[in-house]
Amino acid sequence: MNLKQKWLSSKDKESRVHYEDRSSHFLIVKSIKQYLPGNHVPLVIVCIGTDRSTGDALGPLVGSQLQERQIPGAHIYGTLENPVHAVNLEETLADIQQRHESPFIIGIDACLGKHKNIGTIAVNDGPVLPGAGVK
Repeated sequence: MNLKQKWLSSKDKESRVHYEDRSSHFLIVKSIKQYLPGNHVPLVIVCIGTDRSTGDALGPLVGSQLQERQIPGAHIYGTLENPVHAVNLEETLADIQQRHESPFIIGIDACLGKHKNIGTIAVNDGPVLPGAGVK
């Protein structure tokens, strides 16, 4: 994969970038911003996965890093200390709905996919389906 390949856009507004392309973080931010609602909507970031499986640890690793940065107005769920995974996801989502009125939820999850997409960060609108890759 050409690391300088910046952004791939498909018809459904999915955006992709390779994680080793250090200059692409502006593109990731721009893509996420297109989905964000206006002010006064609670922003909830749910980082899904477990550190018990190396391939599934992306979510809790990112969650811990985001929690350390203390992003104003963002509520982080899913860290190395308190992971969110397929077993407790429904309970966590119910808790989020109870604690936050009409939240805007961003899901962060690793996924299985095509070989050509290894190392790709994808931003799109739609649900995250934990466990779908392994059925």
